[in-house]
Amino acid sequence: MGGTFAGGYLCSHPDLNTGCKRQTTINCVDSSDEIFWFDSCGNKENIYSSDRDASWNGGMMMSKEKSCNPDVSNANSKDCGNCNYFLGSICQESKNPKVKDGNFICKDMDCIDEDGTKRKNGESWCIYDSYIGDGKDTVGSRHWKRMCIDGEIKVEPCADYRGEICVQAKNEEGESFSYAACVVNEALACILEYNSLETEEERDAKCLENKDCMIKEVKVSKDFTYDICTSRYPKGFDLVETEKGKTQERLCDIGSQNCTVLLKKGWFKSDYTCEKNCECKTKLFTQQLNDVCISLGDCGSYINFVGDGSDNIIVKNTEKISWRDYIGFAEPVKGQFAEPKKNRGPMGGESNGTDRKSNVKGDDLSGLDMLGTIAGGLGTLVGGAQYLYGGEILYASGYGFFAAEGASAGVGVTPVFASFGAAAAGFAIGSIIGSYWAKSIGATKETAMIMAISGGVAGAAIGYALVQASISTFNIYVIVIAIIIMIIAALFGPRYKTEKVTFKCQQWSAPTGGENCEKCNEDPLKPCSAYRCSSLGQACQLMENDTKNPICIGSDDDGKPPIIFPLNTSEGYKFFEKTNDGVKIRTDNQKCIPEFTMFDFSLGTDELAQCKYSFEKTKDYEEMTETFLESNSYSMNVRCQDVYGNKNVREYIVNLCINDGPDLTAPYIKQMDPKNGGNIKFNSTQAQITAYVNEPADCKYDTIPKKAYEQMNNSMQCNTQLDGSGLYGWPCQATFSNLKPGANKFYLKCKDQPWLNESNTSRNANTEDYIYTLNVAEKKFNISSISPQGIIKNGFAPSQVNLEVQTIGGVENGKGTCEYSFTQNGEYYQFFSTFSAKHKQTFELMGGNYTIYVKCEDETNDQDSRISQFDLQIDSTPPVVINYTEGEKIEFYTDEDAECYYHPSKCNFDFENGTLISTKFTTEHQITFDPSITYHIKCTDVWKNTNPDCAIILNAPDLDLPMIVRAYNSNSELKIMTDKISKCYYDFETCLFNPVNAPSMTADLTKEHTVNWIPGKVYHIKCADAWGNFPIDCTRKISM
Repeated sequence: MGGTFAGGYLCSHPDLNTGCKRQTTINCVDSSDEIFWFDSCGNKENIYSSDRDASWNGGMMMSKEKSCNPDVSNANSKDCGNCNYFLGSICQESKNPKVKDGNFICKDMDCIDEDGTKRKNGESWCIYDSYIGDGKDTVGSRHWKRMCIDGEIKVEPCADYRGEICVQAKNEEGESFSYAACVVNEALACILEYNSLETEEERDAKCLENKDCMIKEVKVSKDFTYDICTSRYPKGFDLVETEKGKTQERLCDIGSQNCTVLLKKGWFKSDYTCEKNCECKTKLFTQQLNDVCISLGDCGSYINFVGDGSDNIIVKNTEKISWRDYIGFAEPVKGQFAEPKKNRGPMGGESNGTDRKSNVKGDDLSGLDMLGTIAGGLGTLVGGAQYLYGGEILYASGYGFFAAEGASAGVGVTPVFASFGAAAAGFAIGSIIGSYWAKSIGATKETAMIMAISGGVAGAAIGYALVQASISTFNIYVIVIAIIIMIIAALFGPRYKTEKVTFKCQQWSAPTGGENCEKCNEDPLKPCSAYRCSSLGQACQLMENDTKNPICIGSDDDGKPPIIFPLNTSEGYKFFEKTNDGVKIRTDNQKCIPEFTMFDFSLGTDELAQCKYSFEKTKDYEEMTETFLESNSYSMNVRCQDVYGNKNVREYIVNLCINDGPDLTAPYIKQMDPKNGGNIKFNSTQAQITAYVNEPADCKYDTIPKKAYEQMNNSMQCNTQLDGSGLYGWPCQATFSNLKPGANKFYLKCKDQPWLNESNTSRNANTEDYIYTLNVAEKKFNISSISPQGIIKNGFAPSQVNLEVQTIGGVENGKGTCEYSFTQNGEYYQFFSTFSAKHKQTFELMGGNYTIYVKCEDETNDQDSRISQFDLQIDSTPPVVINYTEGEKIEFYTDEDAECYYHPSKCNFDFENGTLISTKFTTEHQITFDPSITYHIKCTDVWKNTNPDCAIILNAPDLDLPMIVRAYNSNSELKIMTDKISKCYYDFETCLFNPVNAPSMTADLTKEHTVNWIPGKVYHIKCADAWGNFPIDCTRKISM
């Protein structure tokens, strides 16, 4: 027996004697675009045409190129089923429209977008809620990607809070076709990373290279000018979560600045004219600083995506602006879209991906100073950059510039992240002016942290007591001539005075009430989210449910202001004399707060509320701001308003007092950086160490324990300015050298009141050592393995690929952090699963060759890098039968592992209706022969790639084998004719040959056969039928 395809013939061809009637039904076929005819046996025939004879093609197969209308999509055609996916159509069941002979149509795969523009199938584009770019993305707004897929518009929202932005590009070659993608928004890198680079040139290069960033210039006057790298598409903030609000408020505070204005006295007592920085008292100052403020995130006086807004800046001694000045940015601009950035990494793992954070670990606190404190010294002093995101603060060490060059210098501004490195300059100026009493330091808005400084502390020099004008960590290159202005005012007495113009950038808050909540529900293609809902009003709440479009509604208004009550204090402090109108805070034994003590307390309300405080009496809530403390006993006046704007009329008073008695207590070390017991890099022999002390002090260290302070050999460099405290206290630095692998111990002592002479008996020194241990890693940190490498096979695209890395050595047996990049010099992105010795990142990739660059580091910044190179091969073709043999069993072979089924009467069958041949995926398949069955065989591979038609048809021997009805010689050719279509083979020696190994007279099945005639040769001819059945003996011997 034998079996093969009847090559080129339809099963309904009369010469095949199948009994199948032609063109009885039409249908779609898996993995094919077109509509096909099917015969009465269920076998697929040619592409549908209403011209049946043309489509049947005389019972012969007809290619797509020769079928009806091959060069167009035939979308919605009633006469032609030659659909073409790449031209915009595909077969689909349909009752209207439909072709003439059945309920099918070539469906139009193109789409009409929201503007009435026709979009090609596969085209994608960006949609925005409002204006984008230039740091003006509105609060609550989101970027959206829309796609035309198989005739339907699909929506893919980019990560909320603008964690992703939608970028778009166009292919202008030929017909216009746009591509869009949601990509990671690197807004925080613009603000926190690039501004911490060592030079302005480096910052500008990085900032201009990254299309998520921009250089924002502030130019109010010739003396007040600076620029900053900030975000082009600001990230959104969580407008509800209070814990995240703390770090978000700090990020906004980067935009807070002061401008010192110099005024000259006129002829009359109250007559002053402006001499320097006069423009700071105009709207220009407020407008430019607010533009910087809103570019940092959801900050400042600005609007939400429906054009409603709120004012969230505090300005003093200058003109105000309103959120209403920005209403025009609520509308999207047609044709405006974000451009792709070179070398963007593809999204892997979570859709929102992971923001790239500093390589410096959380325990590295060097260069960090408290936000909002007063900076001293002359010049632009740059401290440590804080990375704030999701409730975390990541620190990066800072540095300092000293610049004091002439009249072109700009007036300094309120510090954000201040570094106090110019003590000498401060004291030099102070020696001209004289000493000043220190003023109390302000309080943070969230927990009212109080740093109590006694009014009796002596002698702060002008460098840190009077001059409240230094610049932040960010390389905003303003040179501080505010000092010069203030020196003029001090030296020339009544003739001059200064005035401080203040701009404070605060976190944006939603409008009170809930009248706009329903606007979040209006567009089903832009589903509401918690962020969008909360931006519309403080009373708006998202109804969480399982639907794709959750609903935003407004809560009820009770018409009552919030009730304020004391909540928590730091350990060692308590609330006393609690009433509905206020409370006192004292130590546990009801004493005043000791000087140089930081503590925090929090107040609660009986409903969701926003609160403000002031140390001065005010008429109402709107007038309240935080101000500096000025006495040893004072009151903090608090008012709150609820989400509907119901405000307290009476103030809630928190009474505080500061102990101004003599200092009898020795200082103590609160924090070390690196931390006590911390680790540093393999092979390190020295390390920069910072000790944070609870009060201004001088500190020393030694490698020998139990020495008196005066006998210790090594002094530390300490910041002893009264306002020099950072988040953990007053910093003292030193370089510890001669380190060895393993544990290294050092012994520290400190002595307070550094403004007094060394021998002054009022100073208090530690009598006990602070024992500090620093561990040097004993093994190099390395990447021990990385995968994948080589060839990876998969059956669909995009395919899931796991990038896996193993690290060893270092300080914690390989524990570290890994990042990846698809370009060697591009941006690196943190693995989704890391912070251990095993690291994993999952990608969804298309087929092709990939090189992924990986670098890992442990907590000591010991690094290693490796490359993963692989070829992702996508198998999208079904199995092919490459050979078969006959006998009591039919054996056939496929070109890949496959699972095969057969049906006794048709090729167009589902596997559920067929009989399983293989019991597992394999290349070898067997069937026990049954002469009564014709085996219509289909196969599928492990990726579910399935033969749309039969892979092969194997049947019982046809007893009526082809007969040669005529043979003759014509023009040196042997010509024979058979009674049915067949394929004839010949041999010159014997009839006992296998046609498989013999030459054929024709390439295809036919009734006419020709071969060159060789005189003197005997042609032993065997003719096989359409199924491959042939006689054992010759069909005929021919010699002439």
